[in-house]
Amino acid sequence: MTANPTDTPLRTQEEIAARVKALESVLIEKGVVTTKAVDRLVEVYENEVGPQLGAKVVAKAWTDPEFKERLLSTTA
Repeated sequence: MTANPTDTPLRTQEEIAARVKALESVLIEKGVVTTKAVDRLVEVYENEVGPQLGAKVVAKAWTDPEFKERLLSTTA
């Protein structure tokens, strides 16, 4: 593996998935979270917080010139 700019080793998707599963298992086993809570957090990220928000902003900017202008004026 090569190092990234922060000197943290890059990991494969399989390694990341294994680590996430291990952390999830420990948190559930210790009673920190429930499976239902983990599922809800994943659902929130995938549907409410994740890339869909960016896609909605872009789509709105494409179809609403005034929104696009406001958006661009706040990022400049």
